[in-house]
Amino acid sequence: MGQDTQLTKHLLEWLDQYEPGLRRKIPQAYQTPVGRPRFLLAVSGGVDSMVLLATFADLAKQIDLQFSVIHINHHLRQQSDDEQAMVIDFCESQAIDLQVVEWSHPDPTNPERSELAAREFRYAVFEKIMVMRQAPYLVTAHHLNDQAETVLMRLVHGGRITSVAGIHPTRPIGLDSTSKSGFVLRPLLNVPKADLYDYAASHKIPYMEDASNHDLAFTRNRFRQTIIPVLTAEDDNLLDHLGHFAEASQASQDFAQAYMAQILKDMAMKRDETWKIDLGKMTAFSQAQQILLWQSLFDKIDASLVSFTQVGFERMVNFLNQDTGQGEWQLPGDFRLVKVYDTAYILPKTQVDFFEGNLNQHDYHHQRLLLNTWVQLGNDVQLGRFDQEIAVGSDVQVITQVPAGVDLVVRGRQTGDFIQLSNGHSQKLNRFFINEKIPAGVRDQLVVVADADQVVWAVLDGDTVLYANPSQTGDKVLVKF
Repeated sequence: MGQDTQLTKHLLEWLDQYEPGLRRKIPQAYQTPVGRPRFLLAVSGGVDSMVLLATFADLAKQIDLQFSVIHINHHLRQQSDDEQAMVIDFCESQAIDLQVVEWSHPDPTNPERSELAAREFRYAVFEKIMVMRQAPYLVTAHHLNDQAETVLMRLVHGGRITSVAGIHPTRPIGLDSTSKSGFVLRPLLNVPKADLYDYAASHKIPYMEDASNHDLAFTRNRFRQTIIPVLTAEDDNLLDHLGHFAEASQASQDFAQAYMAQILKDMAMKRDETWKIDLGKMTAFSQAQQILLWQSLFDKIDASLVSFTQVGFERMVNFLNQDTGQGEWQLPGDFRLVKVYDTAYILPKTQVDFFEGNLNQHDYHHQRLLLNTWVQLGNDVQLGRFDQEIAVGSDVQVITQVPAGVDLVVRGRQTGDFIQLSNGHSQKLNRFFINEKIPAGVRDQLVVVADADQVVWAVLDGDTVLYANPSQTGDKVLVKF
């Protein structure tokens, strides 16, 4: 990076770019009257985290910058205690607030499993200390080499397009059990590790090398020690190229996620714990686009669905696009997917009868639809008949119109019910259900609006209108969500 002051300048510019926008999202209790909220630095004792610590210490002498340090001794290596002692000495010499936490549950028979367990423990501790220290920002020392390794590993081993984008400069982290209102910050993500070594040498910053970084039993080490050197020999700018690729991929995905959210809003609806997806609208997209939409929806539904593989998505989409009327697909975690003709349902595995929704027939059995009065059909749905003006919008829709002398009743279906078609002919309601491929198990859960002659004026499935009489004169029958 050239001059020593450039790293401190980089840190300040990075904070000025990202932190003000994040500050608006953190809880009021973590705000400070003047300056930035407190930072919590994760310091292991390696060159990257020690340079991060030293740079923060230098910057705190120039601006109003409050921070604490957390060091976790995982006891996974012989040098773990030496690293702890070094971090303690440095923080004491600089009068820096430090907390040390020890972890004593390694699995020496499985190094990668121990690393995974250590990471889970580490971030659980981070969140607790963030709350204790009233620090909404956790700062880690991930650098450009980490980014390049991550992108290559995920490209080689496969995965979702979102994972190939690598490490994000910021990400949400939980400050409590109900919301992810804190943030992980990675201000060194564009800085090569070689620059960190240079900075440590010129400033005489102590650090320790992790001997396990040379152990090829770890996947990341194989990429670091064998694959990246070969690729760098092809192009000296490999690290920069991969860093720019990650940034561009993340920006593209931000745009795509916003676009997909609008598409899903039109085809996916949640009622209680069940999601209902319109497969007719979904299949208008290509298979690759459908997979992206399903991935985005799964991310929204539950974290356990994130583990669904690319191959799993391809097979699931093929299943949903088949002509078979009904079927079920196993999902990871606590959910299952049920296909019923042109509709897919995602629901908890504990929910045996997914047709039972907010509407129960006994709640509205044979209720008259009185003039200018709403009838409650379920938790979120009301039905009404009005001869006066009612504002129509996204939450109120006109279903049909009924002549003033016709009495209407809200009930379940009955033998002999029939509907009027737009061509003037009539059709038995049961034939309508068959033509529309509505399963028998669903039909008894539907809401029917009919008159005394069993003429059906509307059929509703929750807040979805399945049929509406084509009449356009008389009182308005409205549904309100």
